[in-house]
Amino acid sequence: LGDVYKRQMRLLMLAARADTNNEAAVQALTGVRRQIVADCRSLYQQGLVHEELGQPDLAAAKFKKVLEIGLPGEEYYEKAARKLK
Repeated sequence: LGDVYKRQMRLLMLAARADTNNEAAVQALTGVRRQIVADCRSLYQQGLVHEELGQPDLAAAKFKKVLEIGLPGEEYYEKAARKLK
């Protein structure tokens, strides 16, 4: 899923750059970004639950998934990265 999001983002960014008046590409890019953030938030929260339940391996797997699908610099990406240090 992360690869699909990243491919969509790359293509939409190219479309938006090629035609700065392409509102559909800009809106679609915003939608993909929102979906990525929502998915990362959910995965991060699941990781926190696993931590609280004393399941560090499951927590780490969720945090790693955030890094796979997330966007560097985004809040949950950075939080997950800190959890994995």
